[in-house]
Amino acid sequence: MYKKIIIGGLLFVFSLSVLAFVGSQQAQINNFKPFLVITVVALVLGTVAYYQKSLQNQ
Repeated sequence: MYKKIIIGGLLFVFSLSVLAFVGSQQAQINNFKPFLVITVVALVLGTVAYYQKSLQNQ
């Protein structure tokens, strides 16, 4: 159950990040840095949340 929620959340964040990246594609390359940071942070938080849930289930 939690796995589906986390995967859905990650897909949602990823799609938003892709939209933001496509929107800023016309601008300077500096706009890529916040996109990269947001994506990495979202992936790390998702991984940590999934790991904590798997520990609770054991």
